[in-house]
Amino acid sequence: MASPKLLTSPPARSRYAARAGVLAVLCAVLTGCDADTGDDGHPREDGPLTLSGEGGGGVGDYAPPRRKWVGDTWALTVGGLALCVDDPDVTVTLQGATATGDPAPQGVTGVIRRMTPALREAAAPGESTAPLLGARGTPPQFAESYSGNPDPLAGEVQPLEDATVDQPCSTRTGSGYDYTELLLTAYADEKGGLATSFDITYTADDETYVLNVPWEIAMCGTEVDADVTPSC
Repeated sequence: MASPKLLTSPPARSRYAARAGVLAVLCAVLTGCDADTGDDGHPREDGPLTLSGEGGGGVGDYAPPRRKWVGDTWALTVGGLALCVDDPDVTVTLQGATATGDPAPQGVTGVIRRMTPALREAAAPGESTAPLLGARGTPPQFAESYSGNPDPLAGEVQPLEDATVDQPCSTRTGSGYDYTELLLTAYADEKGGLATSFDITYTADDETYVLNVPWEIAMCGTEVDADVTPSC
């Protein structure tokens, strides 16, 4: 089975972007958090959470055979998105992820994966200790029959909601084995779905912020083709 297509012509990078108040409501609805927002009631853009690396990118792929789906949708995951905090004294708590696109995916989930030299040494045979580029299915096991059998992911993996990030950007090593990775999974049916960017809502010091992730997931289908995105 062919690997998902990695995009090499990313959109211009925009580090932060507010989402018209919807994400402030999302924080309260999903988690009951009590953090303050900006003066206009929207999540603030100037937060301490940073997405490392320049530019954007993404992954694109076609729907697997319908008989291999789990339920009414199939899943496509993008990874390799390293998170860190600008201030070493700050810990951020992630709240949720939303996608922007047309037609948008039917749903989006996220996980946080932590990798350290110790966790690398503890990895089981066959587990991947490298950041994920892109794969069909859901992390960390990618157990779906249509996934193409990518290596399961080593490290500590937990749902995005309520996960914390406290790794200072200044301490990220060049070895590739000390990172906090964001993985985003989109879901679609036969029609497909296109997420051109994602917004991650989080809190720090009783403030609500939003981090824009300018990475694309293109799930090619009857309504998402080469006329919609060059990823298909």
